[in-house]
Amino acid sequence: LWDCFERSREGKGQALSIVAEAGLGKSRVLYEFRKSLANEEVTFLEGRCVSYGQNIPYLPAIDILKDNFRIDSDDRQEEIQEKVKSGLRQIDAELDQTLPYFLELFALENGFEELKTIDPEASTPAR
Repeated sequence: LWDCFERSREGKGQALSIVAEAGLGKSRVLYEFRKSLANEEVTFLEGRCVSYGQNIPYLPAIDILKDNFRIDSDDRQEEIQEKVKSGLRQIDAELDQTLPYFLELFALENGFEELKTIDPEASTPAR
């Protein structure tokens, strides 16, 4: 974890996956790591996989985005759309062009017709 953190401070983006059987301490390891970063200026995003989510595409990524954009379960569609738009602009104004794709992840009515014209085969990730 610390190696990944140090590389991220050098400007090298990092993603980390912790996989283990239930009850082996994954959450505790992350808790202790976050606690050790209390004096650091860091954005910590965390996603989880759950057994009932195996049929929900991109669920861990969606959870991370919801956390990052501060989307609450009781937010209306308009609020979610504004939070996503604002969050993307904070990261990089040029990300505005990706807004339709982010909104599609949240299954929002977004009014972007170009998404409806994309061939489903072209938008399916290669396995």
